[in-house]
Amino acid sequence: MIEINKKAQDFKLTGVDTDGDEKEFRLSDYNGRYIVLYFYPQDDTAACTVEAVDFSDYFGHLADTVIVLGVSRDSIEKHKKFQEKYDIDIPLLSDPDESVHNLYGVLQAENLEDKKVIRSTFLIDREGIVRYIWKDVKVTGHTEDVLKALMCLQKDEK
Repeated sequence: MIEINKKAQDFKLTGVDTDGDEKEFRLSDYNGRYIVLYFYPQDDTAACTVEAVDFSDYFGHLADTVIVLGVSRDSIEKHKKFQEKYDIDIPLLSDPDESVHNLYGVLQAENLEDKKVIRSTFLIDREGIVRYIWKDVKVTGHTEDVLKALMCLQKDEK
């Protein structure tokens, strides 16, 4: 289970970068930068769209120090369409086998066949340590909360 002040679990997933190109993403490739890792249920739904657009808008100008990675069970093709439709400028990663969802503990079993994604965000520092965790996120105001937490981390480094 992922915990605050512990090393974030590394993983490798295929996703769509900010240019709409398919590539492999490994969490450890972003050591030295802050990482906002968020899990969401599904592309192109009301709350998920607001969340993705907000992360894109709020963190796009910080791309040199912060990487935002959105993870869902959706396919690469669905991610590409979602990015294009809403001009989303953050990478979206595909986890169809739920391996990373399970690693980060963001699935809740509704019944034996159906698992619900718990909308969750992890803020990871430059050393790869999890500093903040938000579970069962309410989209309204969430991006601002993550940005405030990031500013606190940056202030503490000085």
